[in-house]
Amino acid sequence: MRDCVALNSDYDLSIIRTAIFMEEFIEERVKLIRSLADKADPFIKPRLIRLAERYEHELWVRRRPAFGRYRGSLNAGSSSLKT
Repeated sequence: MRDCVALNSDYDLSIIRTAIFMEEFIEERVKLIRSLADKADPFIKPRLIRLAERYEHELWVRRRPAFGRYRGSLNAGSSSLKT
């Protein structure tokens, strides 16, 4: 029984590490996209800014309490909600 608790604990720790890694990845991606937008031509700049806003929204969703976890992810459409 004790081994099962340890495995669950390691699994939970793995999930937490993955979540932290994803948040850090998204934060760095936003910085990169915004720096590219600063140098982009007028046609591409708004598209890059919208993309950065989508990533920022994903961070906001990830940092909300669990009841809002499935709303507004990058894979969902802009107007559709997953339940």
